[in-house]
Amino acid sequence: MKNILLIFGGDSAESEVSILTAAQVEKMNNGNFKIFSLLVRNGKLYLCKDKICPKVCALDDLPKNKFKQVSVFDGCLYLVKKNSLTKLAKIDCAILACHGGYGENGELVSMLNLSGIPTSVGNASALMISMDKTLSKSFFNEIGVNCLPGFWFDKIDWDNNKKVLIDKINKLGFPIVVKPARQGSSVGVSFVRSINNLDDAVELAIVYDDKVLIESGLSDFREFNVSVISFNDKIVISEIEEPVREGAILSFKDKYLSGGKTNKFDTSKKLGIFSCGKNDFDFVNSENEIEKCLNIGENANKKHKKHVFLERSKNTDINKIGMSSAGRNFPAELDGELVKQIKSFAKLIVEKLEFYGVCRIDFLVSGDKVFVNEINAIPGSLAFYFWNVDDFLDLLVCGACSNNVRKKVVPVAKFLN
Repeated sequence: MKNILLIFGGDSAESEVSILTAAQVEKMNNGNFKIFSLLVRNGKLYLCKDKICPKVCALDDLPKNKFKQVSVFDGCLYLVKKNSLTKLAKIDCAILACHGGYGENGELVSMLNLSGIPTSVGNASALMISMDKTLSKSFFNEIGVNCLPGFWFDKIDWDNNKKVLIDKINKLGFPIVVKPARQGSSVGVSFVRSINNLDDAVELAIVYDDKVLIESGLSDFREFNVSVISFNDKIVISEIEEPVREGAILSFKDKYLSGGKTNKFDTSKKLGIFSCGKNDFDFVNSENEIEKCLNIGENANKKHKKHVFLERSKNTDINKIGMSSAGRNFPAELDGELVKQIKSFAKLIVEKLEFYGVCRIDFLVSGDKVFVNEINAIPGSLAFYFWNVDDFLDLLVCGACSNNVRKKVVPVAKFLN
């Protein structure tokens, strides 16, 4: 039986989405693998002693009886205790379910690679480019994939050269889209129709990132997503989905709190209720249910705080939260030539990035023109809803374990005698 790390959380605005993704992935295990679920918090790794309980993992103060600090080194998982390390297991590979921050920008992957642990997303440079929308835009232009015109600036530029930047934005023309450059899940993104709303949109983006991307906005367009699997030099492209949006752009609410979908192909199996220790229960807002997870009594310290996303979610099934729950038409009704162009762009992007793993690429279509919007290197729910869930985890593990075979042996220039 293979020993697998399932790593999730992270210090980003998407940490709670990541928790839900990991809980979904954990439920896919049919006993084929020994999964060690690791929560990333404040740059440290914590082993979940029981099954992933999203509400407990989202607490500000992790209960010590449920989480133990661990570390990875030389292909193994170690328990950190005072100033010593105790080996827990030899690890075959790591499945990354982190969204945003260092969990998705290549830093975590680099650390795992240096620790001798192959990952389900093995190309750190591809993640770095995917995470930074300004780098992505340069990359798209370089390989000849259509993207919307735009430019970026940082907080210092905005504070010191605001008038120059506003002039540049006016030349670009409204409407525009204002985005934090290194943030996902549509967090901090604004569709701006006039100069009157520009300040608020930029200030919102700066809350999430000092680097801000300005892009031309389309007034009449449709959004389409496709998932791509790339393992062992083989690239497979899914059918195309059209997500349902309420506003001018696909929002966080559309993605994670819509609670329904339209599928012509029902490729997702019901993953059911997740487990918290010995007790199975749904997502609830009840303090009593959280206490069952924590195994704390009436007189226990109640300083634990719940995060906003999980607290506000009213869904009662783990399979009804996350990108797998978003309203969508799948497969999308789309002209054959546009389908061909979207899939051609997706394949070219993955090839040129030398991407390894499962990603989601988002597109905008206006008339007969296709524009790539962004790459999601570690997408919500790991984009499992595009594929057959029955063997999805097996596919991730197989690909991750074979990832190290792609490492080339580089000749050393010997000149020291």
